[in-house]
Amino acid sequence: MEIKQTVTDYLKSNMYLITENGHALLIDPCFDEELINDLIKKDIIIDYLFLTHEHYDHISGVNLWKEYFPQTEVMCGEICAQRIQNSRANSSRYFEAFCQIQTWAKDQKPIHGTEFVCHADRTFSNGDFVIWQGHKLFFKEAPGHSPGSMLIFLDDIILFSGDSLMRDHLAATRFPGGNTKIYNEQTLPFIMSLSENIKVYPGHMEPFVLSECLAWEQNKKG
Repeated sequence: MEIKQTVTDYLKSNMYLITENGHALLIDPCFDEELINDLIKKDIIIDYLFLTHEHYDHISGVNLWKEYFPQTEVMCGEICAQRIQNSRANSSRYFEAFCQIQTWAKDQKPIHGTEFVCHADRTFSNGDFVIWQGHKLFFKEAPGHSPGSMLIFLDDIILFSGDSLMRDHLAATRFPGGNTKIYNEQTLPFIMSLSENIKVYPGHMEPFVLSECLAWEQNKKG
């Protein structure tokens, strides 16, 4: 199994391509026509597009990928599925302002808002799982950064955290739909209960081992 990270122009968000046995799945698809053409040339079958949450920088490529791979299923949580159909809820309409609020991304070039919407083919609920090419993907609700945020686990040893956790930052909860109280009471305690050896692939910045996370270190000292 191979995991390939692509850093996008949209707030430097991460798209992840996981390949195994001529099949692939994408997490948080972005616009990348070069990668699409490469996969077509290699006859790779894209089985799933998974979304960690509904914000535009993590869903911007859904419609393009569906255009080239119409058999691919778009899957996300039930709340996320509702919000990706609304340009206000997914922040695409206000994306330029959304970028400016991200103080950690000061070098982000302006990207103007757009009326982007997309649709899910299937939704998963808290605790659901999918078996793909002999691997288990498990989904856990993680509200706080957004109402539709989910954690996606692969074989219980890899976590795609979306924007619910980065190495040096906790989830930003100041955006519309964010909730600091819920994040601190539900999502963060669950993350802190995980094995320190889990490899985390976040929605922004570089992958890390959970024990390297600043919040993990602070939690253990406390």
